[in-house]
Amino acid sequence: MDRPKSSQSDVESLFYHLSRAHHQMLGILQREIDRLDGNEGLHPGMRHLFCLLSGEDGFTVSEMAGKLKMAKSSVTAVIKKMEAADLVRLEPDLNDLRLRRVVLTDRGRSLQPACARIDAMISEKLEAEFSPAERKQIIDLLKRLIATMKANEDE
Repeated sequence: MDRPKSSQSDVESLFYHLSRAHHQMLGILQREIDRLDGNEGLHPGMRHLFCLLSGEDGFTVSEMAGKLKMAKSSVTAVIKKMEAADLVRLEPDLNDLRLRRVVLTDRGRSLQPACARIDAMISEKLEAEFSPAERKQIIDLLKRLIATMKANEDE
Protein backbone atom coordinates (compact mmCIF):
# COMPACT_ATOMS: atom_id res chain seq x y z
CA MET A 1 0.00 0.00 0.00
CA ASP A 2 1.37 3.40 -0.98
CA ARG A 3 1.79 5.90 1.79
CA PRO A 4 0.42 9.39 1.28
CA LYS A 5 2.95 11.99 0.24
CA SER A 6 2.59 13.76 3.61
CA SER A 7 3.67 10.59 5.46
CA GLN A 8 6.84 10.39 3.39
CA SER A 9 7.51 14.02 4.24
CA ASP A 10 6.87 13.33 7.93
CA VAL A 11 9.26 10.37 7.87
CA GLU A 12 11.92 12.41 6.10
CA SER A 13 11.50 15.17 8.66
CA LEU A 14 11.74 12.63 11.51
CA PHE A 15 14.97 11.16 10.12
CA TYR A 16 16.40 14.63 9.56
CA HIS A 17 15.62 15.87 13.08
CA LEU A 18 16.79 12.67 14.78
CA SER A 19 20.04 12.85 12.82
CA ARG A 20 20.52 16.54 13.62
CA ALA A 21 19.87 15.97 17.34
CA HIS A 22 22.33 13.06 17.38
CA HIS A 23 25.03 15.05 15.59
CA GLN A 24 24.47 18.10 17.83
CA MET A 25 24.90 15.93 20.92
CA LEU A 26 28.06 14.35 19.53
CA GLY A 27 29.37 17.81 18.65
CA ILE A 28 28.79 19.10 22.17
CA LEU A 29 30.49 16.02 23.62
CA GLN A 30 33.46 16.40 21.27
CA ARG A 31 33.92 20.10 22.11
CA GLU A 32 33.85 19.33 25.83
CA ILE A 33 36.24 16.39 25.40
CA ASP A 34 38.62 18.67 23.45
CA ARG A 35 38.74 20.99 26.49
CA LEU A 36 39.89 18.20 28.81
CA ASP A 37 43.52 17.72 29.73
CA GLY A 38 44.69 14.25 28.76
CA ASN A 39 41.86 13.68 26.30
CA GLU A 40 43.94 11.65 23.83
CA GLY A 41 41.94 8.77 22.43
CA LEU A 42 38.68 9.77 24.16
CA HIS A 43 35.72 9.99 21.75
CA PRO A 44 31.99 10.75 22.15
CA GLY A 45 31.09 7.24 20.98
CA MET A 46 32.73 5.84 24.10
CA ARG A 47 30.43 7.74 26.45
CA HIS A 48 27.80 5.03 27.05
CA LEU A 49 30.43 2.36 27.80
CA PHE A 50 32.46 4.75 29.92
CA CYS A 51 29.37 5.68 31.96
CA LEU A 52 28.52 2.02 32.53
CA LEU A 53 32.06 1.23 33.66
CA SER A 54 32.20 4.35 35.84
CA GLY A 55 29.30 3.00 37.87
CA GLU A 56 30.81 -0.45 38.21
CA ASP A 57 33.47 -2.09 36.11
CA GLY A 58 34.36 -5.74 35.68
CA PHE A 59 31.69 -6.64 33.13
CA THR A 60 32.30 -9.00 30.25
CA VAL A 61 31.72 -7.61 26.76
CA SER A 62 28.56 -9.75 26.51
CA GLU A 63 27.24 -8.36 29.80
CA MET A 64 27.94 -4.81 28.63
CA ALA A 65 26.21 -5.44 25.30
CA GLY A 66 23.17 -6.76 27.15
CA LYS A 67 23.00 -3.87 29.60
CA LEU A 68 23.42 -1.28 26.84
CA LYS A 69 21.19 -3.15 24.35
CA MET A 70 23.95 -3.03 21.76
CA ALA A 71 25.43 -5.60 19.44
CA LYS A 72 28.36 -7.44 20.99
CA SER A 73 30.48 -6.59 17.93
CA SER A 74 29.80 -2.87 18.44
CA VAL A 75 30.80 -3.05 22.10
CA THR A 76 33.93 -5.01 21.18
CA ALA A 77 34.95 -2.36 18.64
CA VAL A 78 34.58 0.46 21.17
CA ILE A 79 36.37 -1.54 23.89
CA LYS A 80 39.33 -2.06 21.51
CA LYS A 81 39.55 1.72 20.96
CA MET A 82 39.28 2.35 24.69
CA GLU A 83 41.98 -0.24 25.33
CA ALA A 84 44.27 1.41 22.75
CA ALA A 85 43.68 4.75 24.51
CA ASP A 86 44.62 3.16 27.88
CA LEU A 87 41.13 3.81 29.29
CA VAL A 88 40.32 0.14 29.97
CA ARG A 89 42.08 -3.19 30.18
CA LEU A 90 40.79 -6.72 29.88
CA GLU A 91 41.44 -8.99 32.82
CA PRO A 92 40.79 -12.73 33.10
CA ASP A 93 37.79 -13.77 35.16
CA LEU A 94 39.07 -15.50 38.28
CA ASN A 95 36.24 -18.07 38.22
CA ASP A 96 36.18 -18.77 34.48
CA LEU A 97 39.45 -18.22 32.64
CA ARG A 98 37.62 -18.29 29.29
CA LEU A 99 36.05 -14.93 30.18
CA ARG A 100 37.70 -11.52 30.22
CA ARG A 101 36.39 -8.62 32.25
CA VAL A 102 36.59 -4.96 31.23
CA VAL A 103 37.99 -2.67 33.94
CA LEU A 104 38.94 0.99 33.92
CA THR A 105 42.63 1.78 34.03
CA ASP A 106 44.04 4.47 36.30
CA ARG A 107 43.85 6.84 33.34
CA GLY A 108 40.20 5.91 32.75
CA ARG A 109 39.41 6.48 36.42
CA SER A 110 41.19 9.84 36.34
CA LEU A 111 38.79 11.04 33.61
CA GLN A 112 35.64 10.07 35.53
CA PRO A 113 35.16 13.45 37.28
CA ALA A 114 35.59 15.40 34.04
CA CYS A 115 33.16 13.12 32.22
CA ALA A 116 30.65 13.54 35.06
CA ARG A 117 31.00 17.35 34.72
CA ILE A 118 30.33 17.11 30.97
CA ASP A 119 27.19 15.04 31.59
CA ALA A 120 26.05 17.52 34.26
CA MET A 121 26.57 20.46 31.90
CA ILE A 122 24.56 18.79 29.13
CA SER A 123 21.83 17.80 31.60
CA GLU A 124 21.68 21.38 32.86
CA LYS A 125 21.16 22.69 29.32
CA LEU A 126 18.40 20.17 28.59
CA GLU A 127 16.71 20.71 31.95
CA ALA A 128 16.67 24.47 31.34
CA GLU A 129 14.99 23.99 27.96
CA PHE A 130 12.57 21.11 28.62
CA SER A 131 10.27 20.48 31.56
CA PRO A 132 10.39 17.08 33.28
CA ALA A 133 7.13 16.16 31.51
CA GLU A 134 8.57 17.15 28.12
CA ARG A 135 11.76 15.16 28.73
CA LYS A 136 9.70 12.14 29.73
CA GLN A 137 7.55 12.55 26.62
CA ILE A 138 10.62 12.74 24.35
CA ILE A 139 12.10 9.63 25.98
CA ASP A 140 8.80 7.74 25.74
CA LEU A 141 8.40 8.65 22.06
CA LEU A 142 11.98 7.64 21.28
CA LYS A 143 11.51 4.31 23.09
CA ARG A 144 8.35 3.72 21.06
CA LEU A 145 10.17 4.58 17.85
CA ILE A 146 12.98 2.16 18.72
CA ALA A 147 10.50 -0.59 19.58
CA THR A 148 8.66 -0.03 16.30
CA MET A 149 11.87 -0.17 14.28
CA LYS A 150 13.00 -3.25 16.22
CA ALA A 151 9.67 -4.99 15.52
CA ASN A 152 10.05 -4.24 11.81
CA GLU A 153 13.61 -5.58 11.94
CA ASP A 154 12.41 -8.89 13.39
CA GLU A 155 9.77 -9.45 10.69
